[in-house]
Amino acid sequence: MACAAECGRAAPGPELHIITNVSAGKREHVRDSKSNRIGLLAVSRHEYFTLIICTIISLSFLFANDNPRVYGLRAAIVDVWAGVLQQISGFRSGEELQQELARTRMRASELLLENSRLQQARVENEFLRTMLEFKRETGYSLLTASVIGRDEDQLVRSITIDVGARDGVRKDLPVIVPEGIVGRVARVGQHSAVVQLLIDHNFHVACKIRESRVDGILAYEGGQYNLLTQVIKNAPVQVGETVVTSKISSIFPPELPVGRVVEIHSDPSTLFQTIKVRPFVAVERLELVFVMLDGNSSGAVQ
Repeated sequence: MACAAECGRAAPGPELHIITNVSAGKREHVRDSKSNRIGLLAVSRHEYFTLIICTIISLSFLFANDNPRVYGLRAAIVDVWAGVLQQISGFRSGEELQQELARTRMRASELLLENSRLQQARVENEFLRTMLEFKRETGYSLLTASVIGRDEDQLVRSITIDVGARDGVRKDLPVIVPEGIVGRVARVGQHSAVVQLLIDHNFHVACKIRESRVDGILAYEGGQYNLLTQVIKNAPVQVGETVVTSKISSIFPPELPVGRVVEIHSDPSTLFQTIKVRPFVAVERLELVFVMLDGNSSGAVQ
């Protein structure tokens, strides 16, 4: 029985021994491969570390060397390193670049807006400085007024200012700016006044040509020009001469700038010539004006 049982269990054949040996060999090979890789990794890291340390030390000695022959090599190393850094810095993501571009555009817009504000402030400061210097240098009593309204009807040209009777404003007081005359006060309220402009069809003022000392009456022609009328035909008037207020004006003091001669017309059928005058004051851009509180009380013509 025992023999039969023993005989019933087949003895391990040669194939089983071979398989067992192959499996054991594979395990040993895997363990050896892992050990080799770990060893190589450790060696590689050690070698890399040693290489970096040696490189740093070598570069330190190199950059500390003042020998002129080393300058070329030193410059080459610096160029290579700069190129490496440039390449590294270029590996930024597209999203970062888009964000940076958006920030740059926003900053550019802010700078443009700030520049515009500074330019506007500079212009306003220069304008106010000019007005203050004119008020200080002139010998007249001037009241500063802001333009708060405009009436640009074809028949009536006027502006409204923010000073009135409570400020000492009266009808027919002259209104001027540093460039020249603006007009005269036509109506007065307690807190505001209406100024008839020199480009109103009903505006007239006695003037003269400063260089030739020729007198005339200034009226509005239409468009951008005034006319100096009643100028005798043989008067030696030249284009480019300056027209100023005359001492015979009942409203404006003498020698206030009015405009410049741009054309001269002589009519053979009359004894007078007509002078076309371009006003110095651009009334459409007025913001601040001066009311002359002392005005002029002499003469009989505006």
